[in-house]
Amino acid sequence: DIAGIRRCIRRSQSVDAKQPPWVVYIIPENALAANTGLLILALRDGQLSVLYPIIALTYVWVTILSPLFFDDLINGFKVAGVALIVLGVSFIGLGSRS
Repeated sequence: DIAGIRRCIRRSQSVDAKQPPWVVYIIPENALAANTGLLILALRDGQLSVLYPIIALTYVWVTILSPLFFDDLINGFKVAGVALIVLGVSFIGLGSRS
């Protein structure tokens, strides 16, 4: 809904205003660059069918960390979604052993 989007924009603006620019821009950009580099290295030697689902764990980290940084609420649907993602990635990991 529009009110929720406006709240998110206000929160992000207030977070940006409170933090120095290097925290808001430089650290996330370097983290993204490191993530991309590590993914490229992993894809060189690994199977795409095994490595790519691990990227789905990003949603787990976002769900865990968003209450800390953005005062987001975790509801039952989010917990169920995270559980399904972790279960699916676990099955893929077990399947790749054989």
